[in-house]
Amino acid sequence: MDRPTFSLHDISAFPIVRLDLEGRTGSYAEIWAREMDILLSDGRPFTLLVVGNRGEETQEDKKTKAAWFKVNRERLVAICRGFVCVEPDAGKRVALAAQGLQISKAFGLPFEVTETAAEAEALARALARA
Repeated sequence: MDRPTFSLHDISAFPIVRLDLEGRTGSYAEIWAREMDILLSDGRPFTLLVVGNRGEETQEDKKTKAAWFKVNRERLVAICRGFVCVEPDAGKRVALAAQGLQISKAFGLPFEVTETAAEAEALARALARA
């Protein structure tokens, strides 16, 4: 996989793909979608590890990502092994886990939320091996 083509996703620990959203606000969904397309086209299974608070997404970003998920659901399910998010705040972690339950139901993929990056890394590696 060509590493320079990625600006949002860090593939240096593949099959763990890290998406760091810290400080991102809007206008990133098209780049995200392009990079997700590359990951799926590669065909090798991966686990997505999401860190950082993305803040409020723009309506355009939400629409772009929702359209991408609708079109690419089957490809995503076939290749992605799951999603792991890091959320240190207990209250936000509970809310994110509730959202994750809905995502997990919609895609049939594990969606886990951990308190620390170390926990997330271990869980992401376990999912990648599954």
